[in-house]
Amino acid sequence: MCQWLLRPPVPAGSVAGALLAQLSVLGAAGVVLAAIGVPPVRAALEARAPQWLGRVSFSLYLIHMPLLATLTFMFGDDRWWLVALITVPLAVLAAWGFNRVIEGPSQRLAPHISGSVSRRLDARRAG
Repeated sequence: MCQWLLRPPVPAGSVAGALLAQLSVLGAAGVVLAAIGVPPVRAALEARAPQWLGRVSFSLYLIHMPLLATLTFMFGDDRWWLVALITVPLAVLAAWGFNRVIEGPSQRLAPHISGSVSRRLDARRAG
């Protein structure tokens, strides 16, 4: 994230860019370690809002960039503040819908399909 935010002043492929990439890895490791070992951080992450964001995070990952690109194209990159203002709540709402309609049902269906495939493979091996 830091590397992406500082992309304009720090050229990609430079020593500073490589250092920023390494710092982001260390920062991510620090967040994970804090979630494990620091009780207030753990309690904050176990609250309802972070848990919900964790549930919809994959859907959010899938949906945020197409929304961001579309809104940037519609409003122009000179109105980045408007794009950000619209994209964040719209992406969260779209991720919730995507999670409810596609991701959640797919996750519930997956064990049935894998069990069926496994049984058929076992039957072929036995027969």
